[in-house]
Parts: sequence; C-alpha cells; structure tokens
Amino acid sequence: PYFGGKTRVANKIIAKMPNHNVYVEPMVGGGSVYWNNNKAQKFVINDLNKEIYSLYKTAKNSPSQIKKCNINSNRKQFKKIKNKRKKGACDTIKLYKHSFGGQGQFYAEKNKNFRNNFSEEHTNKLKKTIILNKDFRKVINKYDNKNALIYLDPPYVKQGRNYKTYGITPEEVCSSIKKLRKAKVILSYDKHKEVKRQCKGLKFHTLKVPYSAESGAGHSKAEFLITNY
Repeated sequence: PYFGGKTRVANKIIAKMPNHNVYVEPMVGGGSVYWNNNKAQKFVINDLNKEIYSLYKTAKNSPSQIKKCNINSNRKQFKKIKNKRKKGACDTIKLYKHSFGGQGQFYAEKNKNFRNNFSEEHTNKLKKTIILNKDFRKVINKYDNKNALIYLDPPYVKQGRNYKTYGITPEEVCSSIKKLRKAKVILSYDKHKEVKRQCKGLKFHTLKVPYSAESGAGHSKAEFLITNY
C-alpha cells in the first residue's frame, strides 16, 4: 500500500493505454499500475523517495532477501523503524504496510497477520525493469521516443502534502508533458481547476475511483485521466 495508490483502478488505466514496448513510470510509489501492466516488454520505474527506490533495487538485485521478510509489526516496532535514519527493504515494507493510509507515518490498528506474497512473477518483472532515483523531468525527457508510454501519478493538488516527496505542481507536470514530442503520455490527477488550467491543450477523460471500504464502500469519486493522444 502507498498513499494515492491506484490498486482499485489500475486495470482501468491500463485499458486506456495504446500498445507500447517500453513502459515508463516516473513516480512509481507502490506501483499498482506497473505491476499490473503486461503490455510492455521493458519497464522503467523511478521515485524520488529513496526508501522506495532502495526497496525496488533490493527486490531486483536480492529477491531472496525480500522473500525472507517478516512483514508484520506491532506499534513499538513500527515506531523504532520510523525513527531509523537508514531503513532496510524489510523495514520499508513494514512501515507502509502498517501505516494509516499507506503514508508511512502513523501506525494503523488493523490486521497484523500479513502474508509475504513476493513471487517469481515479481522477480521476473523486475528483471525487465530499470530502476531510477531522479527528477521526473530527466526521466521523461530521456524516454521521449515513439516506443514509450509514460504514466505519471503525481501528488494531487488537494492532498499533495500527505506525500513524503511533495513539491511538484500541476504547472511543472503539465508543462513538462507538453514539451515531449514522441512518447505517449497518460496522467492521473484530481479534478481541480488548477489542473484544468495548466493541462489545457491535452485531452481530458474522467475516471471513477471507488472509495476504500473504510471510506464508504459503494461510493466513488471522479478523477482526471489526461493524455497527449
């Protein structure tokens, strides 16, 4: 789990993607869309959060280490992990798995008996994946080619400050997308007037996102899916 994750709508987003050989996700977070995307042959994922970056790198280079992780934690252990200056891969999994809203900040009283389901399927996907820790603009500019599909899921306007690496504005995101010449781009955003203003000229679609069970099952909210194709 990761704050702002797209677990419940990943397949809907992928269904709107054209065929592509290279999939690029410059703000991968929990990677729901990345893990569910089987259209591409090669993958590039990036995140400025160094804990997330290190977790993916460890999962790729030392999968046996991830398979051995006991991902369960109590409140005392959670606090100890949170205060560590340097966290290991298993620490990062516990931090996000047991935190409220997948924010990695506050311990959530919920089911403690989580199973470690890291599999060969994950390992094989990571073998085809380049993992980066760079500014998103450097990533999208590098992979601006006709074979690439770039999916961005930046911090939303209304809830952006809940992200650990908050600081990217709709102006920065949308202006960067408009400069691309070859790659196809799909962008998730909240329905906000600033997004509408900054991304003017791109194509807007509406995505219905169901609330989680604790937020009111059976209800949904509308978000933007924005494309340059």
